[in-house]
Amino acid sequence: MKRNYFITFLGSILLPTIVSAVSPCELSSLSGSIGQRLASKYSSKQILEFKNNLQAECIMQADFKSLSDRSKILNVDLDMMNTYKALSYVKREWYEWGKSNNVQVPYIYQKYRDPITRTREIWDNAMLGMSQVEEVSRTLRSRDLSLDDLQEWHRGFYQLSDEVGDFNHEPNPGSFKASPGYSDRAINEAINVYWWRWGDLDSEIVRSELENIEKVNGYFYQYNLIGTTSDDRLNFFLKGDQTGVIINPYFLESKTIFLVRFINTYKKIINDKYENLRFYNYPLLTPLQFASLVQKWLVIIHPWSEGNGRMTRLIQDGLANLYGLPAQTSGELMDIDVTTPVQDYYEKMYSYTMENLEKMGNCLSGYERNSLRVIQSYDCKIIE
Repeated sequence: MKRNYFITFLGSILLPTIVSAVSPCELSSLSGSIGQRLASKYSSKQILEFKNNLQAECIMQADFKSLSDRSKILNVDLDMMNTYKALSYVKREWYEWGKSNNVQVPYIYQKYRDPITRTREIWDNAMLGMSQVEEVSRTLRSRDLSLDDLQEWHRGFYQLSDEVGDFNHEPNPGSFKASPGYSDRAINEAINVYWWRWGDLDSEIVRSELENIEKVNGYFYQYNLIGTTSDDRLNFFLKGDQTGVIINPYFLESKTIFLVRFINTYKKIINDKYENLRFYNYPLLTPLQFASLVQKWLVIIHPWSEGNGRMTRLIQDGLANLYGLPAQTSGELMDIDVTTPVQDYYEKMYSYTMENLEKMGNCLSGYERNSLRVIQSYDCKIIE
């Protein structure tokens, strides 16, 4: 994997370890000077999109702060409101099913599982894990992230039990799964045991997925964020006529280390108001784009046997929290986060979250009017 160690060393001198996070609104007010500073590095179109995205995220930040202030006056636990908590981690399809059948949110989380009490255990485990969001933000604010942090937070999702995953994967809390050897047999074992695959390469759905994968790979190649084609094991995806496409199971720890270094560097770049971005061949990212890219990057690596979706959304929401933004309404994206192109993923996540903030505002209006019809509605209930 290529890496410019001189630039890394230079960056470690220029950038402080401890950060005091800036917000999208603060950055938006400085976007003119930031754009001028980066005009020689990025196109006018890229800078304009950056400014527009900062303005949009400032609106999200302001809306969320207003909701938080209102909820405190009303003594309403906004974080546990059905529509906010559930749609961060539950597919909308499942949420609407629970709404239609009046089934509490904890029992629809990964609702394909039986029996229903088993699902509640999974929800409780997951919520204990997600309660680490503030800790993630504090860590990101005060010091560099480490692999040990990721492993500790992964253990946090299995405090009640080591519940098995979708395909009876043992979660092995706090441990990366071992990468297979480089052999046909090991690849087949990895496919059959760990990874998604698409079998019919001629189907329209698979062709569309392959096109999206090329876009995802292209983005990461453009900024030298993954390895080169000289060793396919460094890529995110493997292709084969018989197997379709699988997420690459090789070098999981080294890929995660590379991502951790990126997180530590880019959070300092943002805090420094992009002053030192000129020293790096990195994309121009707003705070929320940074958070969404990290989620997508880590879920593509898929370093754990189980709990990858939860862990990646924990890091995403920890970064969002760091910048004064809400937990993102990304449950709807859980099945497409791997193959959705980077910018499309960000735009979908932003749109879903803004829709949910509006719904939360309507709920709080009902609480302010003391409307039992609203307070007791499925969307506005507080999860018990």
